[in-house]
Amino acid sequence: MMRARDVMTAPVVTVGPDTPFKDVVSMLMDEDVSGLPVVDGSGAVVGVVTESDLVSKEGYPGPRPRILTALLDLLSDDHRWRRKAEGLTAGDVMTADPIVANPDESVPRIARWMVTHGINQVPVVSGGRLVGIVTRRDIVALFDRPDEAIAADIRARLASPDHTPVDQPVTFGVLDGVVTLEGCVRRPSQRAAVEATVRDVPGVVAVESSLTYLEPDPSVWPRP
Repeated sequence: MMRARDVMTAPVVTVGPDTPFKDVVSMLMDEDVSGLPVVDGSGAVVGVVTESDLVSKEGYPGPRPRILTALLDLLSDDHRWRRKAEGLTAGDVMTADPIVANPDESVPRIARWMVTHGINQVPVVSGGRLVGIVTRRDIVALFDRPDEAIAADIRARLASPDHTPVDQPVTFGVLDGVVTLEGCVRRPSQRAAVEATVRDVPGVVAVESSLTYLEPDPSVWPRP
């Protein structure tokens, strides 16, 4: 299974909490990224500043009457963005306590975090220090592989007993990243192992399996 260390970008461009707002904007534009980790003097991640955080300044350009501001504080999340809009440094506008991953975190789990939390990047931390970052683009790039390269990886995995311990022939095809599997294995557990191994190959979009099996898996319950 692909891990954070396999896809992360390193080294990472970062800013400090005291980095001025305009400098953060310049760095985002120069580096062509949607967000930057904010690290303290020890290299620990204290936040992430994103395009959304910076856009708040344009979305909330001026002060509001105190009574209206208090009412909005009670009715919505508007006050959080207004506080960001008034910020002058990365520390003022950043999202604090971001989700982080360790280098061995699985890529599928990181992808789920991005989808469920609506985030574009996940800093990778080891020993309390930033060592890399995984972005949505890093994960999408996994699918940017030709069918021939995908097929070569699948062929190598199916030939390895460490990946797929089967004693029956399995054939496959790859078209536009979709893998078709055919053949017969001994047990359902072997079929599941083959399908999981192939699905984990970078670039695979889907697995369509027609694998059959000869006999059921041994029962885990003792016979009476």
